[in-house]
Amino acid sequence: MVLNAQHLAWGYGAQFPLYNWLQYGVFYIFGVCVGSIAGLKFALLFAGFAFGIAGLRRLTGSTNAAICGGVAPVFLPDVLWEAQRSLTHSVAVIAAVMIVIWALAGVLRRGAWRDYLWLGLALGAAGLSKANIFLLLLGLVGALMVARPSAAGFIPLRRLRCAAAIGVAAICVAPSYLWIMAHQDRALASGSKFYRGGTEGPFAPILALGEGVIGALLLLAIVVAILNWLPKPKPPAPRSAAIDWTARFLGLAGVVGLALLLFGAVVAGASRISPRWLLPLSVPIAMGAGVWLYAGAACVMVKRIGGAAAVVALTVTVGLYVTLVYLPARQNNDAPGFAQQVAAQAAGAALSGDPWLVGQVLLHRSDQQHTTECGRDILVLDRAPQAPYAADLISRCGAVMTTQKVLRLRNLRGKEARTVWASQITYPAS
Repeated sequence: MVLNAQHLAWGYGAQFPLYNWLQYGVFYIFGVCVGSIAGLKFALLFAGFAFGIAGLRRLTGSTNAAICGGVAPVFLPDVLWEAQRSLTHSVAVIAAVMIVIWALAGVLRRGAWRDYLWLGLALGAAGLSKANIFLLLLGLVGALMVARPSAAGFIPLRRLRCAAAIGVAAICVAPSYLWIMAHQDRALASGSKFYRGGTEGPFAPILALGEGVIGALLLLAIVVAILNWLPKPKPPAPRSAAIDWTARFLGLAGVVGLALLLFGAVVAGASRISPRWLLPLSVPIAMGAGVWLYAGAACVMVKRIGGAAAVVALTVTVGLYVTLVYLPARQNNDAPGFAQQVAAQAAGAALSGDPWLVGQVLLHRSDQQHTTECGRDILVLDRAPQAPYAADLISRCGAVMTTQKVLRLRNLRGKEARTVWASQITYPAS
């Protein structure tokens, strides 16, 4: 993140640009530091949950139902744990999902031109967050076709205004998508991750999706089962058509998205699907589950979901403290010491190579320069002995490797150090 958020661009390789743009703005205001990185992440999470609760309030007409549904994504491991620890662009996806739901709720409740304009802007921002956001957008379209909003008293969608919203979204994403089309080699560079370390055989896509769904939704399913099993008030709480429709609609959006993902995985032969790639679907499923729980137990469920969220939040807080203080986590690497090693080895040369390694150096050495261009001496950092980043520069720029040294990135809580290959690249005299 430190590496890519140093400048503004329409594209940054395999990741969509929205998070990098936001991080660039935060760096510009507060400087390049760990606080700027963490601050943006927590601000996005706060904004996402705020918009999520506001959107559910619009849909259900009930503040308590909105709180139950808005808090429920806390029971997703990638929101509860990974978003606090290491996720970046996926945090933007979490916020984008909830903002899109808020904007769609305005369209279904009021249907004014300004609501469609907000929906277009929300779709445009979502389209710049991460590629997997399209699972949500397609899921929402499918769910709207199956669960008709008019049946629950919502305003029917208007074609002309929907077209205008799509037009606004298209204007927002067009420059970045044109960049992706012009730089497909860089934009698709991480496509191999769908085939690394996964299952094999004809049923690999099905098994991969199953593993991803279990990893993403197992904790949520356990919490929902326990809360639903607890005694409910008698007589039963009165049902609301809007609350029932909202729960069904959000659940359908997730299921439709999963079905489309399974089809794509089978066609592509994917053998690995990470739970965090399912966030655009698991978040609305969790929100729908929270609303569904409220529909069956009313006000008592607010206290139960709040209590369960407090328990898991406390557990995660303790877990993060133990991880950061006592375990050899990545956050405990001796990055300042490593940056000093690299600066001494570079001796004025610019840095290139593995983005994570280069970012560690730039975070602690603001005087160090970074480049991916040809024509100057470069110190290339790699995490593999084959030095793929150095090999790419050599083949692409006609450079030669003069020296290669092994550096050590020490962990302050562990006995072993990460090995880093530092290759000095230069250009022969013409």
